[in-house]
Amino acid sequence: MSTRSSIAHRVWQGYSRRLDQFPLFTKTTTGAVIFFVSDSATQFISKTATTASEWNAARAISGAGFGIVATTWLHVWWGCLELMVASRIPIAKHRLANTLVKVAIDQAFAAPLYIYSYFVVTNMGQKIVQRSDRASDLSLLWKETNDKAAAMLMPTMMEHWTVWPIVHSFNFYFMPLHHRVLVQNTVLVGWSGYLSHLNHQPATLMTPTEEARVAVQRQETKRRTKEEQVLQARRKLSDTR
Repeated sequence: MSTRSSIAHRVWQGYSRRLDQFPLFTKTTTGAVIFFVSDSATQFISKTATTASEWNAARAISGAGFGIVATTWLHVWWGCLELMVASRIPIAKHRLANTLVKVAIDQAFAAPLYIYSYFVVTNMGQKIVQRSDRASDLSLLWKETNDKAAAMLMPTMMEHWTVWPIVHSFNFYFMPLHHRVLVQNTVLVGWSGYLSHLNHQPATLMTPTEEARVAVQRQETKRRTKEEQVLQARRKLSDTR
């Protein structure tokens, strides 16, 4: 146990040193790795008999590309947000109010831009990496990508707001500014996989709530079918008598 904690401590110290020396590079590299691994894991987990068994490298690479873009954006945005809110609501005197205002501004303005950008960057990136025929027609590629991102934005945001306000309330209240992107990226191990899952669903998008409703309906259909089979069997038995 002590050996494991010692290894973890050394890794954390190494990360912290890199963060002090090269803050943006360290954050973007970490974000790219997290998105790459998360998308690859999502491909493996969601693989079925009806889907291609090969690993889609272009999909994972486009996810990593977004990890770099998004982490750069958060590095700059959260720094500006910190200064902007602190100038009106000093964190030393009003820590909770300072946190809640930052969360509200971030979730109202930055979060939709983040989600929209994810669908745009990953879809365009995947087509370009794959050297798709559509990638040569940038106007067509942009229209398809923008239409898909716009259609998926609100359903995804409804799920986003059930998770991230809580995460960022903890993040903004307890964590120092230079470690907040790491907290975000840690939670993104699961969330980016969910985004990737949504991004590569069939044309009809379902949110997790809708998926759960469909699953319940399927179970109800199975139950009714079983009851009908039992009734039919009883009728046949009574007729033979």
